[in-house]
Amino acid sequence: MRGIIYKDLYDNFRIWKNLASYIFALIFVGWWAFLFSESEYYFVLLIMVIVLCGACAVESSAEQDEAANFNRLLISFPVTKEEIVIAKYILALIFIAGANILSLIVTVIHVMIVGTLNFSEALPVWAVGVCVSFFITGIIYIEYFIFGKRIGTIVFVVLIAVAAGAYGSLSVIFGIEKFVQMDKTLLLCAGLPVSVLVFAGSCLLSVIIYKKKYS
Repeated sequence: MRGIIYKDLYDNFRIWKNLASYIFALIFVGWWAFLFSESEYYFVLLIMVIVLCGACAVESSAEQDEAANFNRLLISFPVTKEEIVIAKYILALIFIAGANILSLIVTVIHVMIVGTLNFSEALPVWAVGVCVSFFITGIIYIEYFIFGKRIGTIVFVVLIAVAAGAYGSLSVIFGIEKFVQMDKTLLLCAGLPVSVLVFAGSCLLSVIIYKKKYS
């Protein structure tokens, strides 16, 4: 399993175009973190954009796997199909952790330097982002295992576009200030276990899909 994780890390960070995309994303996040000072709307949007990066690991590895028909070779290795899928989800957890650490750093910047919100308002928003990262990563991983890289990427982009549209619509209808100031205890108590269950269920479904595809 470690070999699969190392291979996928290589695909993400040792292939120049993939590494360049991550470097550009970090520069963009750093620029955006300060650009819209004292804007609650852009703070929440930035947090949600960052946590979506938890799903990025599968895109680069799927591209290389399909180009080299690697999955056909991989199933001949001394690892089970369950281990192959679980290794990819372990890497997803690593990316989720990295994305949420970055979003926490951005949260601290907006509280202590920019002054957009106070900690009592900002930390629950960050926690909602943690829930979103598990939920959206689980959904995206399933569709990549079902459709593969090309169609999977199209579905990924459509999902992001729908999420962006929903965010913009809700901010107009409900008001982002109300969301920031509302008590999120109930939302988090329900959202965290549901998002973790979605991620775990995604892994189980992906194992079933992978077994059928490469049986």
